[in-house]
Amino acid sequence: MNILTDILSLFKRKKIVKAAKPEDLVVLGIHEKPDMLGVASPIPYKSVKLIKVKDLIKGTPGGGEACTHINLTNNGNKKPHFVFKQQTSNPCEVTYRALTTTGNNILIETNLNELVFSTDGEPNTAENIGSGVGVYKDKVGESLRFKSLVSGDGIIIDDANEEIKITCTGGGSEGPQGPKGDPGQDGADGTDGTDGEDGEDGAKGDQGIQGEPGQQGDQGIQGEQGIQGEQGIQGEPGEDGTGSSITYDFGSAGAAGNINFALTGSDATNDVVSMQAGSGITLTDNGSNTFTIDADGGNGGGSVTSVAATHAGDAFAVTIGNDATINPSIDIDVVGSVDQYINGEGNLINFPDVNNGNGAFVPVSTIANSDIYNVNWNSQFPTARSVVIGVNQMSSDDTAALEIHGRVSQITGNSSTFFGYEAGKANSTSSSNSAFGYLSMKSTTDGHTNAAVGYKALEKNQVGYGNTAIGALSLQDNENNSNTAIGSQSLKVNTTGTKNTAIGHSAMQSNVVGNENIAIGFLSLSNNNGNYSCVIGNNGYGNALSREVVGIGHDVGRYCEGFHTVMIGTKSGVKIGNGSQFGGVAEDSIFIGYNASPIANDSINEVVIGASAVGKGDNTVVLGNTSIKETHLRGIVVLESYQLANLPVFPLAPEGARAYITDSVAPTYYQPAVGGGNLKVPVFYDGNQWLWA
Repeated sequence: MNILTDILSLFKRKKIVKAAKPEDLVVLGIHEKPDMLGVASPIPYKSVKLIKVKDLIKGTPGGGEACTHINLTNNGNKKPHFVFKQQTSNPCEVTYRALTTTGNNILIETNLNELVFSTDGEPNTAENIGSGVGVYKDKVGESLRFKSLVSGDGIIIDDANEEIKITCTGGGSEGPQGPKGDPGQDGADGTDGTDGEDGEDGAKGDQGIQGEPGQQGDQGIQGEQGIQGEQGIQGEPGEDGTGSSITYDFGSAGAAGNINFALTGSDATNDVVSMQAGSGITLTDNGSNTFTIDADGGNGGGSVTSVAATHAGDAFAVTIGNDATINPSIDIDVVGSVDQYINGEGNLINFPDVNNGNGAFVPVSTIANSDIYNVNWNSQFPTARSVVIGVNQMSSDDTAALEIHGRVSQITGNSSTFFGYEAGKANSTSSSNSAFGYLSMKSTTDGHTNAAVGYKALEKNQVGYGNTAIGALSLQDNENNSNTAIGSQSLKVNTTGTKNTAIGHSAMQSNVVGNENIAIGFLSLSNNNGNYSCVIGNNGYGNALSREVVGIGHDVGRYCEGFHTVMIGTKSGVKIGNGSQFGGVAEDSIFIGYNASPIANDSINEVVIGASAVGKGDNTVVLGNTSIKETHLRGIVVLESYQLANLPVFPLAPEGARAYITDSVAPTYYQPAVGGGNLKVPVFYDGNQWLWA
């Protein structure tokens, strides 16, 4: 029998273990004296058998349990309750009943063979108070005992729910008058008086401390033009003049080189007003209410040859030279280089260019190709208002206030350029800045190499440098350096944050202190205040607590608090396995693929790869979604090695987990793995234990 030879060899080599497993084999046999001696003598064992350790413990030749369990008693007359329950299928496992108490003041004590339960009852007691006959008698165990009430003659006792009613029914003859009773107790206090009138109001408290001013809101939309107000009330008539009410008829006649205006009053009185000719002037009256003024000569660029005045009814027109008037009631036309004239409405008007007789262009500068022309209103050009720079022509846009033809060169201090209402207003020692737009870079004093384009872009920046803001309200509150914001309201409230790049409408709009972030897309990192994140896509990582994350795709990680997390793919990290919104914490996790999701609302070190793939929880990796049929891994697949005692168990090890152990004994397929050896063997977890695989 080779097995016995092997056993003797084990004895000789002292291969003895200190503990046996239930599946280990034990050799049974009868030792007898051998029939012969020598090297080839037969082994002195007869009727050799093999038995497993678990069967050896369980059974005996006569049947029954090899290990008995006894509940001991003191043989009293009370029924005992045993704590031993049963022996399980594992011969080394025995179950016992636990001892508990449910009442108050119950004690459990242990003596030699028994557990003794006792109670001293509840600590409640009762007593009679006052000087009358008491109803409480005594306490027995947990019972408080009271005396019963018994009715006597003429007495009726009724049980009225929560009360005992005692009634006297009358009876015997009237007894003698009793002694005078003691004086009665004092009467009850009188009712309270009515409330007095209310006191005067207390002095007014000090005004509370004024709260901090809120952030300035965005500029509102311009309102519609208001309705024109009603015409004002006509003023009272002026007082009458002190002169007479006489009216005059007009006539003229020449007299000794002068012209006399004859006035005939309504009261038939006559008066004469004389126009006298000055030096170099000749006055001529044709006798028909027309007079001519002739100049003998003039000074400084041209001469006036003649002036004619005509009176017709209420109209009075004058012609200078030989040109006709454009509007006899208000205009004067001129021959010669005269600068200004007063029109019939009393306004001082610049004369038009003599080379362009339409009355539309007035030269301010005479430098070639750089003239500035003021297009003023007149009867021929009623809508013209523009100032045209660079050419001698009408503006192409008659609603523009200014039209420029050619290059514009602005010269300011410290190589800066500002254009727009109060743009660069505080500029003092700053240099190399460019601002274009309403209030853009308004507060910058010492900052340099900044660029701001748009309404209120970099408005509050004072000393920050190297910033670029393009878009309305971009970097409006900025106070630090090296930020780039492109898009309306991008990095709007950033103050101390530095080295951030935000591209897109409202990208990083709420960032105040976060540094070295990159956000590209509408509302990307919109509420961020963390550092070192990079997100590309609309609405990515909107949680204010996210930091050091990477996201690529629409809505990635929109609601969760990300930390050291990577999400790639539209809507990755937006929901959890049951479809609810993912608003928890994602730490050290990776989600790649459209709608890739964690299994629960918090995700720690969870890796999920695949479109609509769902993870398996913390510290797990999922490759593919439920539609994947095969997974092909190129190269050698290496499993993690463990010693048996260090293998994880449920829930850390899910059913179906595989690994290999380095301390296995000789394995038996699909049997519980046993350590203590030096073999490297693959193992499989069935949900309860690790098996040799």
